[in-house]
Amino acid sequence: MNGDRVEIGYAANLSARITALSLRRENVILALDGGRELEARLHRRFRAHRIRSTEWFDFDEEFQEFIRARPRLPQPESGSTCETP
Repeated sequence: MNGDRVEIGYAANLSARITALSLRRENVILALDGGRELEARLHRRFRAHRIRSTEWFDFDEEFQEFIRARPRLPQPESGSTCETP
């Protein structure tokens, strides 16, 4: 999370992606086991909250509820789709 926005993206290497976004690991609020298909589904699901043509979305109540409803999994190093700040 970065302020009131969240990023949905696929990461082959989560640690490198976090660094590329100039974030810290504790900014990752949810990591899901998946790939580009899951990323595309999440982009479609939250398209009304998308900030322009980016992978960033408004972190509104609908998004927060989605995250609260997900079980917490260990944050994998690679091959995961994750919501990051």
